Amino acid sequence: MKRFVLPKKIKLPGGFNIKVGEVALTNDETSNWSYDMQGNGVIQLKKGMTQAQQKYSFSHELLHAVADYHHFMITQGGTR
Repeated sequence: MKRFVLPKKIKLPGGFNIKVGEVALTNDETSNWSYDMQGNGVIQLKKGMTQAQQKYSFSHELLHAVADYHHFMITQGGTR
């Protein structure tokens, strides 16, 4: 079985770029997704999570990112 490696950057067509990082989040928050209408997104994962927790939280936030990417491409038509 392949080892899960957390990506640092994801580039999607149309100029939508996602950065992935580990940060200190509050105890009730394990992950966070945010983006701006210029197509810059950030997935933040809580520092110190196990590999399984990272994998779950990353895939969960990636679902939000894909939905917002779809909205971005419809409303903005891509910016770059």
